[in-house]
Amino acid sequence: MLNVKKCKVLVSLLDGEKTPIELSRICNMANSWIYRVIKEFEYKELVKVEYKHDKINGNYRVVKLTKKGRKVAEHLKEILALLT
Repeated sequence: MLNVKKCKVLVSLLDGEKTPIELSRICNMANSWIYRVIKEFEYKELVKVEYKHDKINGNYRVVKLTKKGRKVAEHLKEILALLT
């Protein structure tokens, strides 16, 4: 079930890939809630989670929208604009 907070997570991914910690800062929600939402979106094939490595940060997750997820996010962005 979608609510406004979950919609904001998808819409924030339209700008590009983000880490779960960046998403929690943008949406002002706990990391545990963000990970649960990401798993739900991944199950519905709206997002794709990849692991990247960097010498400074080590291994970390990156969340990207799929083609299906991008279409949904664009429609949700329009709906959120109408509601506010």
